[in-house]
Amino acid sequence: MIDFKTFLEIKYLHQHRSLKCSQIAKQLGLDERTGDKWLNEKSFRPRESTPRESKLDAFKEDIVRMLESYPYTTALILPIKSLALLNIINNRDIGDKYSGIP
Repeated sequence: MIDFKTFLEIKYLHQHRSLKCSQIAKQLGLDERTGDKWLNEKSFRPRESTPRESKLDAFKEDIVRMLESYPYTTALILPIKSLALLNIINNRDIGDKYSGIP
């Protein structure tokens, strides 16, 4: 997949420098098939990202509730890595370690 800048370079080199697809691909360090594909496209289409599930999605309600209930402790929660937060939520043993959080 290419970015928008590369797409514009392909179009420019073909239209204004009259380079062939193989020449464009060589100059930009692309596979010739990639250059050909994008040369025939009328407009740029960025790759659609695949939505991925987070390990914390199942605990979103708990996390939101904690942040809403104790907004001033957000600074304590945010630096915690995801897996550590997951362990905290699973164990519900955060009263001693992080005061003010249920």
